[in-house]
Amino acid sequence: MKTLFRILCLIPILLPTLHAAPAAPDQLSSREVPNRLGLALNEFTFSWKGKGQVAYRILVASAAQKLAADAGDVWDSGVRRSERQTNIYCRGRALRSGQAVWWKVRVWDEEGNASDWSEPVSFKVPTRQVKLGQVARPTTVKGKPRFVPGRIGKAVHLGGAVISAVDYDGLRSAKGTTIAAWIKPDRLANGWQCIYRKEDGARRLLAIGQEGPFWGVWCGFVINGRYVEYGAPFDRNIFGDGKWHHLAVTFDGTAIALFVDGKRIGSQPRRGALGSGNNAPAFVGSFQGTGERFQGAIDDLRVYNRGLTQAEVAKLATADPKAVPNGLTAHWTFDESTANAATYTPEVIGNRIVLLGGSLIHGMEDHGFFEAAVTAHWPGHDLTFRNVGWPADDVFGTARGEFGSARNTRSWKPPGEEAGFGFTKMMKHIDEAKPTTLIVGYGAEAAFADTEAKMKDFQAGYTKLIQQLEAKGMRLVLLTPIPQKQWERTLSNPAPRNKRLRQAADFIMQLAAQRKHLGINLFTDERRERGRYDYQDALRLSPKGYQQLSERLVRGLGMAKPMDFQVGGEAGQLTIKAESIRFAASVRTKQGLRFDLTLDRLPAAGSPFAAFSMVDGVELWHDGHRLASVDQKNAALTAGPDVQQAERLRQLIVEKNALYRHKLRPINEAYIFLFRRHEMGHLAKEMKDFDELVASKEEIIAKTRAPRPQRYELRVPEQWRAPRNYPDHEVPKNIPAPDPVAELKAITVPKGFKLNLFAANPMIQNPINLNWDSRGRAWVATSTTYPHIKPGNEPNDRIVILEDTNQDGVADKHTVFAEGLTVPHSVMPVKGGAYVCSTTEFIFLADADGDDKSESRRVIFSGFGNADVHHMIHGLRWAPWGDLHFTQS
Repeated sequence: MKTLFRILCLIPILLPTLHAAPAAPDQLSSREVPNRLGLALNEFTFSWKGKGQVAYRILVASAAQKLAADAGDVWDSGVRRSERQTNIYCRGRALRSGQAVWWKVRVWDEEGNASDWSEPVSFKVPTRQVKLGQVARPTTVKGKPRFVPGRIGKAVHLGGAVISAVDYDGLRSAKGTTIAAWIKPDRLANGWQCIYRKEDGARRLLAIGQEGPFWGVWCGFVINGRYVEYGAPFDRNIFGDGKWHHLAVTFDGTAIALFVDGKRIGSQPRRGALGSGNNAPAFVGSFQGTGERFQGAIDDLRVYNRGLTQAEVAKLATADPKAVPNGLTAHWTFDESTANAATYTPEVIGNRIVLLGGSLIHGMEDHGFFEAAVTAHWPGHDLTFRNVGWPADDVFGTARGEFGSARNTRSWKPPGEEAGFGFTKMMKHIDEAKPTTLIVGYGAEAAFADTEAKMKDFQAGYTKLIQQLEAKGMRLVLLTPIPQKQWERTLSNPAPRNKRLRQAADFIMQLAAQRKHLGINLFTDERRERGRYDYQDALRLSPKGYQQLSERLVRGLGMAKPMDFQVGGEAGQLTIKAESIRFAASVRTKQGLRFDLTLDRLPAAGSPFAAFSMVDGVELWHDGHRLASVDQKNAALTAGPDVQQAERLRQLIVEKNALYRHKLRPINEAYIFLFRRHEMGHLAKEMKDFDELVASKEEIIAKTRAPRPQRYELRVPEQWRAPRNYPDHEVPKNIPAPDPVAELKAITVPKGFKLNLFAANPMIQNPINLNWDSRGRAWVATSTTYPHIKPGNEPNDRIVILEDTNQDGVADKHTVFAEGLTVPHSVMPVKGGAYVCSTTEFIFLADADGDDKSESRRVIFSGFGNADVHHMIHGLRWAPWGDLHFTQS
C-alpha cells in the first residue's frame, strides 16, 4: 500500500504542545504535468522543503490579496496528515491558459505544532495559441497519376487514376461559387469530360463536351432546390491546339457565367441560393471516378466560396499563382502532389475526446464506464466526449457506406457500391465531432485476414487511415483489438483468428511507436487469468467485460489511482489513514468515529473507493445505513452516496451518448439525408435539435462530476451480553429447528377437506394477518420490521394481495397493494381501498382507480399505544349490521 497520512478521531491535528513550532516551509516550486491523452488541462503539482513534517495544508489563490487573506479560491487542500513534500496535485478549479496563480503552504509536526505560512510564490500558466492554417483538407488518390509540365509548375495527368476530395463546407458554399482550372486535352470526344464534379445536394460541375445540339463548355448547379445545367458553345478545335487554356464558371446569386481564357463565352440570369446539403466527395477529372474522365492534363484547379467578377477571372487567366486569394476554399496546384493547398484552422472545442472504431468502440457508448472514469478523474475540467464508432466497421469505413450517398436512387445497392464513400463518411463523422484527442480502435477485422495478401491490405488501410488522421492535427491514441473467445456453439476454436489478431495488435503497437503515438495493447492471452475479459458471446464483451476494458484503458493512460483509506486503532481510539481523500469535522462517538469525507474524485473503473481495517468488526455507515463491513481486505465499496453519485454520472453519460447516436445514425435516414429526402425535407433540419439535447445533458454531467462532502461514520458494534444468566426454562439454551412434516401430521383435517400450502416466500414474508375480499382474494399484512425498528433499517412493511387464478388451491398471482408501512397488524379490504391497523394509527389506504395499487393514505384515528407490539390495535372485523370493529387488547 502507498504511503498514507493519518487523521485521528479527536480533531486529530493537532493539539499544540510547549515544543517549538516547526520552521516555515521553503524552496517552493510548481511543475506542469502532461497527460497521455494530450489534453490541455493546465495541471500542476507542488513541492517544498520542510523539517519534521507530518501534515500540511496548501492554499492556492487567483490573486495575491486573496492568498494574503487565507482565501484559497482556486484550491484549499485542507489539513492532510502526510510526510510527502513533492508532486502534490492541485485538485481545485481548472487553471486557465495565461492565468497567474499564487500559493503557499504550512506544515505540522508530530506534537501538533503548526509552522507559519511559507512565503507566497506565484507562477503563470503557459498561454497556448493555435497555429493558423496548418491543417490540410484530405485528398484521396487511387491509382498512380502522372505529374507533367503544367501551365504553372506541374500539372496532373490522371490516366486511370481517381482523385477525390473529402467533403467540407468550403466545397458547398450557398451564396455563390467559382470553379476554375487550366486544361490541356489530349483527345476530344463528343461525350463529356469532367474537370470537377460533386454529386449530392450541393451538386456542381465544370466539364467540356457535347450535349444536345452543340459542343462546348458546361456547368451544373442546384439552385433553389432544382438542378440546373447550362452550357455555352465553343470551338473544340481551339481546345485541341495542344496549348493550355483556362476555364472558369461563376455563380454570384444572380447569374451563371462561363469563361475561356479570361473571356466570357456565355451567361444565364439565375437568381437564388446554391444547394448545400449532404456530404459526397468532389472528383477531379471524372464523374464519381468511373465515367466522363478527362483525357489530358489539369493544372491549378480552384474552388471559391463566391462568384468572381470578370476582372478577377481575367487575372486567373494570366497564370499568376498568387492571383485572387480572397474566398479561395480549395486549391490543387498539382506540383508533384495532389494535396489541397487551401488549409484551414480547426474549430477549438476545448478538450474533446472522440472514440473511433468498429463494434468494440461502438459498444462502449452503451455502458459509459470509460467516459465516466476519465470525466471523474478530472472533475474540475470541462471534458466532452463523442463516440463515432460503427458496428462491424473497418479501417476502410465499409460498414458506414450503407446505401451510399444521396445520389444513389436504388436503395438495394449493396454497401461498397460507391467506391470510398464509407471512408469519406468516416472522415465527415470525425470532422463533425471536432476532436482534440482521437482514440482509434480498429483491428478486429484482421481476424478474418486469412491470407498474407488480406493482412497486408489491412495493414496498408490502417496506415493510410492514421496518415489521414495525422493531417488533421489532433492527438492520436491507438488501441489494439481484443481476442475472440471460445464459444462452443459458434466458435469452438478461436486460435487461428486470435493468432491473426495478435499479429494485428503487434503491428498497431509498432506503428504507434514508429509514428510517436500512444499505443495501448488490449489484446489478452486467454490462458492468463489477469486481464481477461468477460464476454457475452465469442466476439462481444458483456457489461462486466466493458468495465474490465475501461480499467485496462485507465491503466494504459496512467490514471489508475485508487482512493482508499485504512482504519486502525491507537490508544483505544480509531484512526484513519488515507490518500486522495479529505477528512474534516471529526467527532468521537460511542461506537467509533463520525466525520466529513470529500473524495478528490468520484470512484470509477480503475479508480475505486476502497477501505480496509486493522481493527476487527469495523463497519462503515452513512445516514443510518450500514454500507460495508471493513476488514483486512482492501475491498472496493459498492454502496454509499459517492458510489451512487458515480453511478448517476455514468447513467447520464449513457443517456447523452444515445442522444448523439440519434443524430449520428438516425433511424429513417433514407428520408432524412438520402435518396428520399426530397419527400420530407424538414427532417434534416430537425436533426440539429439533437445538438441542443446533447449540450443540455452535458451541463447536467458537469454538475454531477464533482464529489461533494459526505458525512460518514465508523462503528465497532458492541457485542450483546445478557444482563444475567437466565435459567433454561426462561430462555432455553437449545431451541430445536421446526419440523414441518411432523407438524402437518399432527393436524387433524375434517373429511372432505384437503390441507395444502397456499403461499410462501417470496410471495409473502412474515405474514401477520389475513382477510378476504368479495373476489375470493387474500389480503395479507406482512412485516419484516416486527417486532420493532432496528437502528439503520427503514420500515417497509407491505399489504399483499394473493389470488388463485386457476382454482388449484395455490396462489399464483401476487400484487403489492401498499408498502412503506410499519407493523400492519390487520387489514380489511373494502370498495376503493383497505382499512389498516398500523402501530399507533388506524388508516385508510385509497385505490381510486381500481388498479390494486394504493396511491394515497389517510389517518382516521391516531394516538393508540405501542409499548408492546403484541398488544397494538388489531383484529379488524365486520359486525352483522355493517360496523367495522377493531380492538387493542
